[in-house]
Amino acid sequence: MTLGIEDLCVVSGVIADYPENSTFQFQVLLPISRFNEQAYIKNKTTYDNKTFLSSMDEDWSNFSFETYLQLRPDANLATVSKKLQAIHERNKPEDAPVPYVTQALAKVHLYQMDGSDAGIDNVRVFIGVAIMILVIASINYINLSTARSLSRAKEVGIRKVIGAGKKELFFQFILETTILFVIASTLALALVFIGLPLFNNFSGKQISLQLFNPTLWISLLLMLLGTLVLTSVYPALLLSRFDPIKVLKGRFTIKNSSARKILVVLQFTVSIILITLTIVIGRQLDFIKHQNLGYEKDHIISVAMAPKMSKHFDAVKTELLKNKDIDDVIRLGRDMVYGGASTGDNDWEGKPSKSNLWFNMTYSDQSALNFFKIKLTQGRNFTGSIADSTHFILNETAVREMGLKDPIGTRLRIRTVPGTIIGVVKDFNYASARQKIEPMVFQYSPKDCWQLYIKTTTSGTKSALNSLQHIWKSYYDDMPMNYSFLDESYQKQYTNEQKQGSLFNFFA
Repeated sequence: MTLGIEDLCVVSGVIADYPENSTFQFQVLLPISRFNEQAYIKNKTTYDNKTFLSSMDEDWSNFSFETYLQLRPDANLATVSKKLQAIHERNKPEDAPVPYVTQALAKVHLYQMDGSDAGIDNVRVFIGVAIMILVIASINYINLSTARSLSRAKEVGIRKVIGAGKKELFFQFILETTILFVIASTLALALVFIGLPLFNNFSGKQISLQLFNPTLWISLLLMLLGTLVLTSVYPALLLSRFDPIKVLKGRFTIKNSSARKILVVLQFTVSIILITLTIVIGRQLDFIKHQNLGYEKDHIISVAMAPKMSKHFDAVKTELLKNKDIDDVIRLGRDMVYGGASTGDNDWEGKPSKSNLWFNMTYSDQSALNFFKIKLTQGRNFTGSIADSTHFILNETAVREMGLKDPIGTRLRIRTVPGTIIGVVKDFNYASARQKIEPMVFQYSPKDCWQLYIKTTTSGTKSALNSLQHIWKSYYDDMPMNYSFLDESYQKQYTNEQKQGSLFNFFA
């Protein structure tokens, strides 16, 4: 079979589908040796009589992979991390201490590798919303029960006259509330069964009720008992304490007790908290949607080129620009939304001993900054000359973290490429808005640019796609063209946040 565009493979086996709620989701498994062969052995590139490493086993600066270790039951994760760091230091002593982080596989879906609670925080938020809704509903029930107690006052008075005691009346009202709660819980479970497929479809999750899981039933029982105690005791005590003489004479009234005042205040407080959180979340989502990224993303089409097409980029660009609906065409060695490779293999003039700084790498040509309208704050852009192969352009964060006051002309080495800094660009969000902006370097290397970007006129998208499709077919007649719009790709990063915000608004 042809995998991708030009990668011929032979199917050697078929495995069962992974569960839909698994962290591991894939359609094809490839041996890691295949990457080693293609990236290191076949594509060695020479810079100033230096070559890239001949094998990934020699590359101590490539952290593109996740490594899984099967540990003994008594193993300590912190100890394992220290041993991994020691192995790195033995093989690359010039590096600053590299923090190797280990994490139990069972925690991957809710916790980040850095130990932050980004995943579990979402769960906690919705648990908090559920508790607040339950509190409001419980207070409503207490207030309604208290108000309805007036209509039952004569019933209570007569029963007390004929011999019913406070204890019997108290437990009668508790039993009535219990029956009501059991009915309500049954209806709630039925609604969950009916609504769960719709919820899964909206959220993109695969949540199911584990009916044979005792934890589910224990949790439901505890929630039922807790809510029952909170909502039934006060109305039951109130009803059981009625003075039968006053009730039968029609002189009974419910005093505006401190307990009722506290409940009303609590109800309004929780409601205000929910409304405030809804407004805050809405503004955050609106900020993500409309924030200034520092680069232009509208009316831009993106498509990945395989080597066959990227080798003829100049011809492709010339042909595309014949279309009056296409304003500009460039190539880049990264996806502007989902990021690129990073490296800690670097050195520069004045670098502190054992300093450890990671750069996000972007291979570029001379047109990228103007195309995306990325602002140059110091120095100059690439010119497209051969000399640019040893020139670098950094973002402001990189300059700041390197401790450079006058970066232009500073000697810098990235991996095996020595060169000089010729420019500095204003920081822009080249990854998710969830992350802070990290150090970034543009390296002039057109041959390593595989992502094609096409800027169209406001109304020229369809025409531009037709031209692109025609050119694509001339190179890959039997392969479909997978393209995307840069602004839509950016928004897709936050699909989960948008859905979570909608769910929060719905429940609030």
